[in-house]
Order: sequence, then structure tokens, then C-alpha cells
Amino acid sequence: MFKGWRMNLMEKITALATALVLTLYVQAQLHPIVEKRANVPIEFLNRPQNFIVTLPEINTVEVKAKGVKSNLEMLNLTQVRATVDLSGAKPGDNRLPISLRYPRSWNEAADLSPSVPHVRVNLATRVTVRMPVEVVLRGRPGSDQVEIRSTTEPSVISLSGAEEYIKSVKQAAVYFDLDGVQGDTEMDIAPTALSADGNQVLQVQSNPSQVRVKVQLMPMITGKTLPINPQIKDLPAFPYKIAWFSIEPPQARVTGSASLLNKLNVVETEPISFADVRQDTDRFVNLIVPNGLKIDGNSRVKIRVRVEKVTDDTPDNGGTPPDKVGENER
Repeated sequence: MFKGWRMNLMEKITALATALVLTLYVQAQLHPIVEKRANVPIEFLNRPQNFIVTLPEINTVEVKAKGVKSNLEMLNLTQVRATVDLSGAKPGDNRLPISLRYPRSWNEAADLSPSVPHVRVNLATRVTVRMPVEVVLRGRPGSDQVEIRSTTEPSVISLSGAEEYIKSVKQAAVYFDLDGVQGDTEMDIAPTALSADGNQVLQVQSNPSQVRVKVQLMPMITGKTLPINPQIKDLPAFPYKIAWFSIEPPQARVTGSASLLNKLNVVETEPISFADVRQDTDRFVNLIVPNGLKIDGNSRVKIRVRVEKVTDDTPDNGGTPPDKVGENER
């Protein structure tokens, strides 16, 4: 039965190999093996409390699926979850494996694997600080003749993040655009954490995530007329005294910032010394106003002083302070 099996052996082997190659070719054409790829975000399992978890190198991983084309066409790789288990992670840098989660039925359809088997994960202790919110105004309102007041609710917020980033935060600010604003306005705005050089610190979260910014536009007070108050630091030496004095003019008009004008009730002179005065005299002195304000007109006034020598016949005014003497003459 098998006597002739060696006859034409090479032709038989060649025919078998050809048939095998043709079979594989047909299978490859009908059921080709292909690859499918997709990027998916990395998720954390068993995240520890009071720690900031970051991925210093990558936030997503490429998932590769290999299998028969017809099977892969039925798979939606966006359903794949790339997870990292943090249950064994320690503070600082960790190198942890990436696991893929997908429906169990996919195991028969394709071979799935991540492009990198491990990922670098950093754990840092969460720090929380309280910081006031400052309103940074930009642009110009619809009218120039207004005073702008701005407030936030709440006025203080909590900032949390890794200690190294929290230490770099020097200001919590909200930016408000005044361009075209005609009246009082309210708006919810997210606070921005800023470093000392004014750069945003992105790794910090705020609570609440937004604050209510209230901006008031009030008519600007451009000027205010105020009484003048002389600053007398030295009185005449005994036995001389100031009988009365007057100020010419008794008032001065001050212009400038409305917020500063609202706080100002009198205009002070520069300090005046009468320690060497022995007779009636006139002094010209400068008026002093806070920075941001100025005197409208002459900034010097004349102080007229009448001096008397104290004798036994001189009536005692009861120790009346010099700024009260001669009030009717002011």
C-alpha cells in the first residue's frame, strides 16, 4: 500500500507547501490580522485621602488591539479603561503598572495591551490655606467721571494643592473687564492663583470655584472745600503767650481721588513753631494733603498771631489750647 509513497516525493512536498501557502493567503484575505489603536485617559483606583495625585509624564496611554479585522471592527476602544491602583503607593514618586479594563468577551476577539506597561505617579500631601480675594480691574468704564468700588462674595477663599505649589501662591485675584460698563454690575468669576511674579499657578484649586464680583460706578467727587487747621508744635516761651491768631484764607479747596476726599475733613498746615516769638507776627506756611490729592489754588496760607506778655494784670484764659484761642478771628 505504501510502496510508492517515495515516488515523486519532491513534487508532493512542493504541492503540499503550495496548498498550505494558498490556504494561509486565502485566510489572510478573508480574515486579515490587523491592529487598532486609541488613546484613553489614565484613571486612578483606591486614591488616598489628603493627597494630591499627579502624572508628571503622561495623562493618557495608547491602547493597542490586535486581532481579526472583522472582530476589531466591532470593538470601540474608547470603552477601554486604563487604570492605576494606588493602594500601595507612597508619598513621592512611584512607578506603577497600568491595567486595562474592558468587557470579558473581548478576550476572544482581540489581544489588548497598553503602549507602556508602567507610569510615573507622584503623591504629595494636600495643603489648604485661606487667602483674601483681590479684584483686578481692566479697561475703562463708559464714563470717565466715576469712582469705582469693587467687592467680592465671599471676600476670602480656600486654596488647596501640593505644598510646593501653595507656597508659591502670593495672591488670589479675579479679573474684571470694565470696557463699556455703564452702571453697577455683578458677575461670577473664577479666582486665579498668582505667584510673586504674576504668573498663574495652575496646580492649585480654589473653594469656592467662583466668587460673586460686585462693581459699583459712582459719580466722582472732583473737589471739596475744607477748613484749615494749623499744626502748632511750639508755643512762645514764658512769660509770653498767644492771645489770638487768624488764618487767611480760613478754607482751602482740595481736588483729587473721591475715595481720599471722602476721608478728609480738614486741611493741615505744616508744623509751625512760635518758640522764639516775642511780639505780634505773621507766618506764611504750606498746606499738606495726602498723596493723590492737591490744593486747588494757592497752597500757602498766612497765620496772623498776636502775642502778649504775661503780667499780674494779664487775665488768665484758663489754659486755653492755642488751637482754640481766637476762634472768632479765624
